Amino acid sequence: MLYPLLTAKINVTMNLTIWARICWPLLLLGYSALIYSLSSAPILLPGPGFPLKDKLLHFLGYALLAALAWQSGRSWQLRASSWYAWGYAALYGISDEWHQYYVPGRSAEVADWLADSLGAACVVALLAWRERKKQQGGA
Repeated sequence: MLYPLLTAKINVTMNLTIWARICWPLLLLGYSALIYSLSSAPILLPGPGFPLKDKLLHFLGYALLAALAWQSGRSWQLRASSWYAWGYAALYGISDEWHQYYVPGRSAEVADWLADSLGAACVVALLAWRERKKQQGGA
């Protein structure tokens, strides 16, 4: 009588594990492909906005990329998932800037990569802080 309850819990855990091991990486790859697609299009005219709007968009876009990478490696140790998330976003930012160098109407800028890396670093720091706090029983 107890066996069905135990196996039900195991099945739920297995489903969550499958989701974590398959779906997060797929979301990460899909978002990476979206960034690639957006950076493949030439910019015709700069849109209205405010100064440094481009850098803010880079910051936020790569913060999301790092958050998805963090979730993809969340089963790892905290330090490993933190380095993976930041490294993935920073290296993808370099490859994106290199790719944009060859796209007509686009340019590669170190300042864009710095915004990418800073956005990734901020979200990784926030997620690592939250995870440490949770491990200490404070969340």
